[in-house]
Amino acid sequence: MYIGTFGALTVGPDSTITLIGDTFHLKCATSSADVPVAWYHQPSDNSPVVTIFQNNIIQPCCVSMYNISRVEVGRYDLVVYTAALSVAGIYRCSDANGVQGSDSAACNVTVCGE
Repeated sequence: MYIGTFGALTVGPDSTITLIGDTFHLKCATSSADVPVAWYHQPSDNSPVVTIFQNNIIQPCCVSMYNISRVEVGRYDLVVYTAALSVAGIYRCSDANGVQGSDSAACNVTVCGE
């Protein structure tokens, strides 16, 4: 369990190795049923961090590549469609909708192929 100021992450994402074109899931769950998590991506090329999901909304820049799977209360799994080299990097799930000081967990995603 990952304990934070605003709640606790009960499931954090695991590092993943995937192939170009594959779909994969990154798990994240919080003990708070009222406040959603936020998802962020730090690309491996050191581009700026991208906010993928915040305030229960997938950001417009991310709609074609990502989705959120809500299989149970407090669960916000990130679904990544059609992996490309651009999705490689560090993904962070943050409790309490990403409020500063909230609990978070991160994983590394490696994309293999051409």
